Amino acid sequence: MSPAEIYYRQELDAASLQTASADRVLRRVAWLRLLIIGVAIVVLLMRRSSADAELWSIAALATLMFSGAVWWHRRLRAEAEHWRQRSAALAQGLARIERRWHQMAPWRPVPVSAGHPAVIARDLSVLGEHSLLRLLDVTHPALGGQRVCEWLLADPPAVDVIEARQASVGDLRGRPDVLLAAAMIARSRDAFISARALGAFREWCRQPDPASQWYVTTSWISGVAVLALAVGALVQRAAPAAWFLWPVLAFHLAFAARARRQLQRTFGDVEASLAQLGSTTRMMALLVATAPTRGRLAAIQRRLDEERAVGALSALVRLLEWNAIRYSPAAHWALNAAIGFDVHLLAALERWRHANAERTVGWLDETADAEALLAFGTLAYEHEHWSLPMVSESSAPLLSARGVTHPLLAAEVAVPNDVELTASGDVVVVSGPNMAGKTTLLRALGLNVLLAQAGSVVSAEHLQVRRCRPRTSVRVEDDLSEGISLFMAEVLRLRDVIHDAEGREGPPVLFLFDEILHGTNAADRRVATRRVLARLQRAGAAGFITTHDPQIVPPSEPRTGANPGVTPRTAHIHFDGSVSAEPGGGLALRFDYRAKPGPSTHTNALAVLEMLGIHAEPENASGADTHVK
Repeated sequence: MSPAEIYYRQELDAASLQTASADRVLRRVAWLRLLIIGVAIVVLLMRRSSADAELWSIAALATLMFSGAVWWHRRLRAEAEHWRQRSAALAQGLARIERRWHQMAPWRPVPVSAGHPAVIARDLSVLGEHSLLRLLDVTHPALGGQRVCEWLLADPPAVDVIEARQASVGDLRGRPDVLLAAAMIARSRDAFISARALGAFREWCRQPDPASQWYVTTSWISGVAVLALAVGALVQRAAPAAWFLWPVLAFHLAFAARARRQLQRTFGDVEASLAQLGSTTRMMALLVATAPTRGRLAAIQRRLDEERAVGALSALVRLLEWNAIRYSPAAHWALNAAIGFDVHLLAALERWRHANAERTVGWLDETADAEALLAFGTLAYEHEHWSLPMVSESSAPLLSARGVTHPLLAAEVAVPNDVELTASGDVVVVSGPNMAGKTTLLRALGLNVLLAQAGSVVSAEHLQVRRCRPRTSVRVEDDLSEGISLFMAEVLRLRDVIHDAEGREGPPVLFLFDEILHGTNAADRRVATRRVLARLQRAGAAGFITTHDPQIVPPSEPRTGANPGVTPRTAHIHFDGSVSAEPGGGLALRFDYRAKPGPSTHTNALAVLEMLGIHAEPENASGADTHVK
């Protein structure tokens, strides 16, 4: 059992006990409230003939005791909810470690940009119910979740940026208490914040309204006039004051109504996001309260602390709470009549926006970065055997992986393999029978390269990679609505990869192709595949291609001369499987999922047919064709 599992189980046991204890006390305090009310009623009935002062004293004491019990009940309910959230976060951590997908919290979708990010996300299972992002789902989807997707799927940043992220991830790996607290905040009841609402809030921050100050001045004047006329009408019983009071009050209320319309126009679209800022503010508070870290997260902590981000956003949340008075029409009308409430609320919001709007957009971006780093730190803590990779700008080899496994597989079933791409232009052909592990290896390499260049740990003993742009062709489908066949869809995908490789912008392309061009005959497929790979090699791209036909790309000679290497420009590795007879007379397929050098010489298609009871009958005496039953 890993240290993370031990920690999660111990803390889960403790949290469960605390939850049960808080619930017991909560029930007792609920009964105590009823008891206080009952006793107060009985005492008042028994002493109803007493003096009024005594009765008032009893009522006041009962009210005070009941108020204390209500306050205590509220505190206990918040405490019980805290322990329940902690238990849920710990259970989710155990489910992630053990890959119990059905027991993880519901998947929260994250939008992905069109183009190659969407293709990579689909091909490599970055998104979805059983995906990499599901293991990283300890963030607010519209903030940290969106940022994790961007880091994973976008072309890689500079090496120093990756190293700064790795420094933070390495530091967070040893702080399980911080990681657990962040996961609790991101999964709390008010943690949802939609991308649409967040976009509306950012837009509101960028568009100040300079017209609100004269609203305040006019409101003060009309408010003072209403107050003076009201005092004159009531105290001095002056008839002229009463005549002027009603039109001035009508103007005052009409002006407040105009302020409310302005408030709704400029503030209504962002109200949903502000209602959800409490969870984001708590995440910022956690970052500020956490002991200084290293790397990128340290810079985020300094900025949020120096610019007082938590206090500013807390003030905005309090303004939102005042805005809820409009749901009480009588109180809302009275406040507008007395002080022009809506005018002053609009002015307060504009003052806040003038003071903090420019910085707030930056605070949200910094928090998104911090949540992404916390997600990678959680991944690192929950997988102690995963390593921090080495990402370089131009050093060889282009890719070297030792003990690499698929990140979505549980540790007890994942089989490690070693692979290498020596230099640009290298192609590794992966062959072998069905279900032997070819596509799994391809996706394992792709996901680990994405993690490495995002700044995270990787599912490997050691991984060294040169900055590259991963491009894939794994899950290709036809499109009947557009009249695009499977073969045409594959060709279009390959064309896009070639264009990216030949664009000469950015780092070299790392391609991952799974059984490409299988929508045509074998002869054409060989010629077309070799043509595609030749174009990619000339452009300096390198990568892996899986196939059932090892001759689709013949091996080349090892490099010699000024740049000798042990790996040929086109190398072959393969997976094997064995077929064995079962005691009942059937057949069983067995795989070791170990990559071996050289092309494959075995197939298992006929064995699979036999195993499923599809036997070939011998030709009859008349020479008829073989039938299948």
